Amino acid sequence: MYKSIAFKSQGVLLRGHLYQPIKRVKKTSIVIMAHGFTGTINGMTADKYAERFYEAGFAVLLYDHINLGNSDGEPRQEINFLVQTRGYIDALDFVCNLPNIDTKKIALWGCSLSTREVILASTIDKRVKAIITQAPAFGDEMPANNNNAYHWAEIHKLLTQNNLKSLEHTVEGPMPIVSSDPSETTALNESTALEWFMKYGEEKSTNWKNTVTIIRPTILTDFHFAHCIPHLRAAVLMVVPKHDEMSGCSSNISREVFNSINQPKEKVEIDGGHFGLLHYPSPVFETSSNAQIAFLQKIFIS
Repeated sequence: MYKSIAFKSQGVLLRGHLYQPIKRVKKTSIVIMAHGFTGTINGMTADKYAERFYEAGFAVLLYDHINLGNSDGEPRQEINFLVQTRGYIDALDFVCNLPNIDTKKIALWGCSLSTREVILASTIDKRVKAIITQAPAFGDEMPANNNNAYHWAEIHKLLTQNNLKSLEHTVEGPMPIVSSDPSETTALNESTALEWFMKYGEEKSTNWKNTVTIIRPTILTDFHFAHCIPHLRAAVLMVVPKHDEMSGCSSNISREVFNSINQPKEKVEIDGGHFGLLHYPSPVFETSSNAQIAFLQKIFIS
């Protein structure tokens, strides 16, 4: 169904799976996917979405973020918003050099934390024609000024650099991602996060580790991803939990963001909370994946 691939980003190899339909006369549209907060591509449900897209006739590149899962990079389990965003842009370069890919029909897919990254990447790289944001982590409040062109322009310029890790930053961690001990400091505190990560991440095949170090570039101190919205050029599908319980993932803010988008857009609201979309098999997964396939077909095929 897929073959293992690797491509360079920030001087290291990012590793993933390439699903590419065979026996196609015409070039194929492609979906570039990476998981959300520390998730990996083996067995943590992003792979099930990739399989559905492939079965619907789309090519898919699903890869692990730098320092996580199968991908290279040190320190292990370190996440950095700007570095991960650059990973999407380097993935675009990779797929555009593949045979039988329609480079005018590329979508980015993000879940939870990586929804911010696909928003930013799509404003910077005009090769992106569609984005899917699933269980968006768009924050708990909107910025005072959505049209802060200065911040967006500065970050746009930064993302062309080849050593983003050298930017001034603060460090949070290392610390557990989740814990059953309420007295322990963790990255995620919600019980649904503990349940999901223990169920899907603890399997040995996932290569997921229950620890994280969060790098926060100081350039982002006054930046809100909503500053990117005026620069969007891609069509957008937002799959929003009706009542997202996770901190930083307010469903109301997702609705406000959706309303501020001027590009072609669709929004699907689904019961099940933040992690309901990532339980497989489940009726929520079926509803979500079917809506995403219908969106891609509308944008790239109809």
